[in-house]
Amino acid sequence: MLSELSKKLKNNGFIVYKNAIAKKEIQYFFNFFKKVLSTYANSNEVLTYDSFEDLKLHNFLINLNKKNPKVFSSVYDSIILSSALRNLFVNSGIEKIASGLLKVNDYEICPRSQVLRMDPPNDSSHSYGWHQDSAYTNYNQNGLNALIVWIPLLKVNKLNGTLRVCKNSHVEGTIKAKKYVKKGIISEQILVPDRLVKKYKILDMNVNQGDAVITYSNLIHKSGDNSSQLMRITALIRYHKILSRDFFKFPK
Repeated sequence: MLSELSKKLKNNGFIVYKNAIAKKEIQYFFNFFKKVLSTYANSNEVLTYDSFEDLKLHNFLINLNKKNPKVFSSVYDSIILSSALRNLFVNSGIEKIASGLLKVNDYEICPRSQVLRMDPPNDSSHSYGWHQDSAYTNYNQNGLNALIVWIPLLKVNKLNGTLRVCKNSHVEGTIKAKKYVKKGIISEQILVPDRLVKKYKILDMNVNQGDAVITYSNLIHKSGDNSSQLMRITALIRYHKILSRDFFKFPK
């Protein structure tokens, strides 16, 4: 299986690894998630929610983000730091898959920037345009020596703003681009020129809860617009080859 995934990754710049995280692992993480949310928002109601698909959860999160963004941010920041989020990737075997795809032993990779994203509907203030992750970090100068693992915690599609990728665009290497702040966008942008985006077929990653979209760090991609009535909740982590000579700590 790994050899077939590796071949597809090399050809397309991305793969979809189905059922990467079991439902019981997602539910285990959800139980931690709602404990943090209940404690920080001071609400026992949250503890009655069933899963990431629970509509009451999404209504609660959307209202919390609007009425008390400080608490919403604290929930977000604390979960990112948790071992529960890290275990979502470790216990599922994602790290072993990532190291296999990078063709190194599992102790020769550097996990970085574990993230839980909660993107509200009709809010693009933290969205990025077409970009490469390799433009934002020098952990590996060669974008083929690093992977991004993106996992939705509920089903994603074009309506709720799934991940969009430019198929085969990893062959461009890391593209030089200027930094700027786009009006209405909080995060600094390092965007790929439109003329390069137009060279490639754009695919929407319509995938189910627990599926993993794994891409090279230099694949051109972006998130779509969430025009649904729900939060888009996704987990993400990056892996780098430590013993590669282009790793930023490697002695020169």
